[in-house]
Amino acid sequence: MSIRLLPNNLVNRISAGEVIDRPSGAIKELVENSIDSGATKIEVVVRDGGKNFICVSDNGCGMSKSDLELCVQRHATSKLPDDDLSFISTMGFRGEALPSIGSVARMTITSRSLNDENAWSISVDDGNVEAVKPSSGEVGTTVEIKDLFYATPARLKFLKSNRSESMAILDILQRICLAHYSIEFIFIDDGKKRLHLHKCEGENAQLKRISDVIGSNFVENSMYIENIKDDIKIYGYVSLPTLNYNNTTKQFMFVNGRAIRDKQILGAIRAGVMDVVPANRYPMVSIYIVTPPRFTDVNVHPNKAEVRFMDSGLIRAMIVSSIRKAIEKNGCKTSSSLSNKTIDILSNSLKNQSNFSNAKSANFNGELKDFYNNQKNISDYNELVKEQFAPMAKNEKFEEIDENDFCDYILGVAKTQIHKNYIISQTGDGLIITDAHAAHERIVYEKLKYYHKQDIATQILLLPEVIELSQLQTSAILEYSEKLRKLGLVIDSFGDDAVNVRETPALLGETNIKKLITDIADEIIELDDSVTLDKKIDCICATIACHSSVRTGRMLNQHEMNELLRQMEQTQSSGQCNHGRPTYIKLSLKDIDKLFER
Repeated sequence: MSIRLLPNNLVNRISAGEVIDRPSGAIKELVENSIDSGATKIEVVVRDGGKNFICVSDNGCGMSKSDLELCVQRHATSKLPDDDLSFISTMGFRGEALPSIGSVARMTITSRSLNDENAWSISVDDGNVEAVKPSSGEVGTTVEIKDLFYATPARLKFLKSNRSESMAILDILQRICLAHYSIEFIFIDDGKKRLHLHKCEGENAQLKRISDVIGSNFVENSMYIENIKDDIKIYGYVSLPTLNYNNTTKQFMFVNGRAIRDKQILGAIRAGVMDVVPANRYPMVSIYIVTPPRFTDVNVHPNKAEVRFMDSGLIRAMIVSSIRKAIEKNGCKTSSSLSNKTIDILSNSLKNQSNFSNAKSANFNGELKDFYNNQKNISDYNELVKEQFAPMAKNEKFEEIDENDFCDYILGVAKTQIHKNYIISQTGDGLIITDAHAAHERIVYEKLKYYHKQDIATQILLLPEVIELSQLQTSAILEYSEKLRKLGLVIDSFGDDAVNVRETPALLGETNIKKLITDIADEIIELDDSVTLDKKIDCICATIACHSSVRTGRMLNQHEMNELLRQMEQTQSSGQCNHGRPTYIKLSLKDIDKLFER
């Protein structure tokens, strides 16, 4: 079969399949055209998820009669005056959107420029262009699309339900809104107003738009990030580590005002919160990247949702460092959503409790009497605990804290420990519940990471301990023997299936050395070759920290509890344990009053 040129209508349909894959794709292209036109108000109206009707109108600069004739031709654009694809400063530039839409739907464009006394209109049906006609309308452009993909029925079969398509439209509009907060956006779906965002102005305009789109909860529990190097700027907001989701739908990223979905940036965000957000959980993010046009290539894919950077390593490093600095700056701060969740749990628990009957009241009074009779035994037990349990570290000197000085400390003053793990402390405006094991785990972890790069104190075992392992475990742990030595673990070979442990970190105290060595060996094996060395060392540090931290079930005395709280206040990321779970929950007095309906 000989080679031939495809007819224009077929070429346009093929192009439409790349540029316009669903109603939200068509709307994205039209809204970006409106933004390029200088519009300050954009309205989107759809029916049936955009399958049967789409209307996008704006108050931008509009088009003249001659521009209207050209805009429906393939690769006709006003956005590349110098024909330089390496210098793109607009949202659109390909000149493919309108002809692509016109080739698979019935489209009418009505526009009026600033210099025209009246508007002009042009219609395209299945690629057939009609003559431009005079029309009525204000300055700006309105694009109406009917029966999207009617010319390509196969495409219709791949569309989802009306509701799913509407949600996809809302999602893409919200992403665009976040980048262009000086524009008013309206979205009407089947006669219902789904979105109406007024343009934001003033000093906190961008933050106001972020609050309107993502929610005030994110703004209240987020960290500001910023990193500037030469003419590249990265800034935005990242949620506190304890405010996270099970997917990346709450992560918004923008490059030069363009909403994108980039795997490299997603990976950089993940690396930035690696130690403080649980695996398979993701922080809320709104990150803005500003670069010179020639540093970024947006001509990667027809939908322009992907970009390429001249130096992707630099962008990644700037994102990671800015997030880590923000986490360090915010110290042990946790999100208010934790206390709200706690209030909900407690409130539901109270609602499920039935009223005391007379019989229950009598039983309760009997239990209360027994409680007072047993107070002497409890007091004796507490004295025994004080004598039995040593401080968290040998020869550790604790600061004497007055119980009335609870206003002087972020995490307050310890009052008691319940269920052999949870510390209850009083603050100036409420109370805090702290998971002692999780908190101490983070403290030890950060110390290990710090000492790993310096000299760490070790304790020499009186009798070296031989640990039997599999050959794979032995090989893995011996490969890291020098790195482990810097962490205070001195080991050497003892045959093909065993190692000899001679020294352990001093801060480890007494621990199950066999289990520790086995866990470290398994950790090294599980981490594949793609993981960096620093990441592997951090994982090993986390394993050691877990073994050396205060164990659940150990009672702490008053001095130890307060010392743990003070160390938390001075430790980076102490609001989360090594696995990303919260280490404490704060309840304000106002929250507690709610529980008692005061």
